[in-house]
Amino acid sequence: MKVIPGNEGDLDLTGIRNINDAINGGAAGEISAIREMAQKEKMLVKTRLEEGNVSEKIVEVAHDENCDLIVMGSGRKNWLSRLFAEKIVEKVIAAADCPVLVVGA
Repeated sequence: MKVIPGNEGDLDLTGIRNINDAINGGAAGEISAIREMAQKEKMLVKTRLEEGNVSEKIVEVAHDENCDLIVMGSGRKNWLSRLFAEKIVEKVIAAADCPVLVVGA
């Protein structure tokens, strides 16, 4: 699952013709790569692209899908990414109905 932030505000002034394609393009590529890896390994993987608050969406989807476990990565390259990623992980752990497994890179 990939969660992209919601589109807040007027982005028509940015000069990008289709702002949704610009925002979603990277996420769609990541999901496509995950699907390809799963097919090569003959694994069944369900992918979702969601929009909204990251931690809230993760918990919401896990609840909707009746997940037994949420697996999240913590491997971020720079300190700023680690700072924000840790807060997301902490929020998911606090709000989730099921256990959360955090794996490092």
